[in-house]
Amino acid sequence: MAVVVITQGIRSHVSGEITKLHSDKIAEARKVPSHWGDMIYNKMFSLELREKMEALPAGYLGTLETFNVRPLNRREVTSPYGFTAKLSQQRRVPNVADSTIHGMANTGSTNTLQHWVNLSLDDPRWDNFVTAEYAPWCQAIRDLEFARDNDVKNAMAVLNAFRTLAPALKEWPALWELLPEETKSRHKEVVERKSGAARVVPTVDLDTLTGRLAAKRMGVK
Repeated sequence: MAVVVITQGIRSHVSGEITKLHSDKIAEARKVPSHWGDMIYNKMFSLELREKMEALPAGYLGTLETFNVRPLNRREVTSPYGFTAKLSQQRRVPNVADSTIHGMANTGSTNTLQHWVNLSLDDPRWDNFVTAEYAPWCQAIRDLEFARDNDVKNAMAVLNAFRTLAPALKEWPALWELLPEETKSRHKEVVERKSGAARVVPTVDLDTLTGRLAAKRMGVK
């Protein structure tokens, strides 16, 4: 009888299921601290400027409650990420933010808070924020993404080592939990042909991923 061949579709499904295992933790790590918005806004606009903007009649300036900050490519940050900062209340902003005054990078184009914000990498007002908060935030995300990517790589090493499903499951039984239901049904109906010489599976860490699957079964995040 026919055997279940490991297709690219199966590989993609397994990769997607592993990605889902990590998605909640990564999403939690990517949450932007609630104080970042006000802190950045207040560093960009001095108290004097904020008071002057608030004193103007309605309609003279634009307003916003959130703004997007581009990744900060500084030496303290291994893998920078952009983020959306939320203000505690609606704030007034000028249409153009001068880089010298407000600590924004000179990108050769108009900087406005209604679009992506490029914070100046050389402005000292951002030094403490980058080293104490932004860099650790980025590193925490990168560590989780690395763990996800490593789990995917190790699972693919097993799938790529075999042409058919039965020997792959023998090598790594926990793979069953990551397979599409259709593939599981087909495998149950199939009688595996007598295999030839065993294929060499690269040495990879499957225990960590197997542990994640066990934790998922028990409802542990």
